[in-house]
Amino acid sequence: MDARDVLGVTPPSPKRPRNEETPPPADSNGADHLSDLPEGVLHHLLSLLPAHEAVRTCVLARRWRHLWMSAPGLVVTEINGFRSAEKLDRFVTRLLLLHRSGDGGDARLESCEFSLCGFYFDFDGFLPASAPHLTRWILTALQRQVKALRVSLGDFEGHFELPHQPLSSHNLTTLDLGNVDTNDSVLDFSGCPALLNLKMSFGHVNAHRISSQSLKHLSMSYCGFYAEERTRISLPSLVSLELIDPMGRAPLLESMPALQTATFIFDCYCTDICSDRIGRFDACGKSMCEGCYYNYQPVDDHNDSLLLKGLSEATQLNLEAVPDVVCFQTSLFQLLIILFLAHCSLSTK
Repeated sequence: MDARDVLGVTPPSPKRPRNEETPPPADSNGADHLSDLPEGVLHHLLSLLPAHEAVRTCVLARRWRHLWMSAPGLVVTEINGFRSAEKLDRFVTRLLLLHRSGDGGDARLESCEFSLCGFYFDFDGFLPASAPHLTRWILTALQRQVKALRVSLGDFEGHFELPHQPLSSHNLTTLDLGNVDTNDSVLDFSGCPALLNLKMSFGHVNAHRISSQSLKHLSMSYCGFYAEERTRISLPSLVSLELIDPMGRAPLLESMPALQTATFIFDCYCTDICSDRIGRFDACGKSMCEGCYYNYQPVDDHNDSLLLKGLSEATQLNLEAVPDVVCFQTSLFQLLIILFLAHCSLSTK
């Protein structure tokens, strides 16, 4: 299998300027020391290259012809030269189907990354035109039992939302989503029992609940939540939690008995802001105030604190917010009382 089978073209040889001298060989014998490296080292190097560059190494020597197929990782990024979404899809689809790991034809992938930016494409409207393609790439990577999956989109018009169907993989341990919108089906990780790490940034969380029995580390940066409803976070095995500058209503934390560290940074993009007392460390508490109303109404588990139930077991907390964020005012006060009582209890022993 050569580059033409995947790329559809034979990789051109780089042209050297006429006045540039040919560099001398590595030694007097012109030996190929790179090919002499152990196969594991070469696989690692190929996993670091953009996929289309890794495929082109098949023309270097006989040993390299199929080497890219068994690299443990794929990085689809900085792709140019494709004039339509269909041609790009044909390349990536064949890339995923032809990839194998090991001589036995094992289809497992250690890592797979789709990091795409509109700057590299020679055609407009990539994201709307290729949304079904991108969905298929992600599902194919999961079928190949990928352990770490990263999807990052930038510089595109419009948004990409994962389909309304649960992700299913018994091998996936790490999921990183950038500029990807999610929903209730996607954020129900009951079909991913091995998932340990979830990172989300610059995406819309169109879900009422984020749930997983196995997840240990959650990081959410600049994500948009509902403006008039709260998203519940139900992660009983969580060890570390990071929530940076969310937009919309702050999420409601359910019990997290294993939590050790938590970082919450709330800026003015949070909807839980008292409009009557901007710049002050108190809130009006009026039912007509949209910022206060959703904070003083009881929730279905009779817990009137959004953060207290989840953060009460944490051993290290970093809480930062502008003065107007109401959910911090109520939760932080109650949390300080619990920590003070716990300290008094330890001091008397």
